[in-house]
Amino acid sequence: MKQYLKYYINYNQDNWIKYLSITQFVYNISIHETIKQILFFINYKFYSTIYKIPTIELDNLYTTIKTKYLKFLYDKFKNKLLFIKNQMVKYYNIKRMKKPSFEKKIKIYLLYKNITIKQPNNKLNFKKFKPFIII
Repeated sequence: MKQYLKYYINYNQDNWIKYLSITQFVYNISIHETIKQILFFINYKFYSTIYKIPTIELDNLYTTIKTKYLKFLYDKFKNKLLFIKNQMVKYYNIKRMKKPSFEKKIKIYLLYKNITIKQPNNKLNFKKFKPFIII
């Protein structure tokens, strides 16, 4: 939740309480990548209805404006959450890239960071040894 809230709160971080409930709501009704399900459904065994058609008209102007504002916030947070999820997946996949396959008779470099060398300073050393052929 903290990760989602940091995109919406102001610089002084004194308005986070205003966004907490809607952020939690959006988080709970979004489909998660790992389990491919909605958390609300996992917890309560049914899907929540987000937009219901009101059976009585809203006569109060304040409630009408508040309802529109909450719908706007919901759409905004849902889009932001989707963006954050995509960014998380992107950077996770970069770290988990496939390792290179080493085949015979291919030249590879050996990095110095994997070998202990007794020199006083490593700043002036080469980063890689010469290319070696895999046998």
